[in-house]
Amino acid sequence: MCAAYPDARNPFAHPELLAEGLEPYAVAELWLMAAPGANRAVDVTDTFDRKIAALLCHRSQVGDADGLEARLRQWLSAGAHDAGLAEGRLVESFRVVPCP
Repeated sequence: MCAAYPDARNPFAHPELLAEGLEPYAVAELWLMAAPGANRAVDVTDTFDRKIAALLCHRSQVGDADGLEARLRQWLSAGAHDAGLAEGRLVESFRVVPCP
């Protein structure tokens, strides 16, 4: 969070970036996963297979890879239900917070 706000817009936070020619940047908003009060739903049904394939490339971080697809499908199906989408759709839920 600090990397996005306030550090990203603060030229004194990382002077080495200025030396490389990288200017400060004001982040408009942060998208937080697994945060209470989700206020943005993104339908990921059409990219779900790619998501699983990408996650499986990181076996050391996935844990139980055998049950990964089923767990995510269940979780994202619940997100779709909460967002009012049709059965069979999959949704990633986020808490979107504007940066001042």
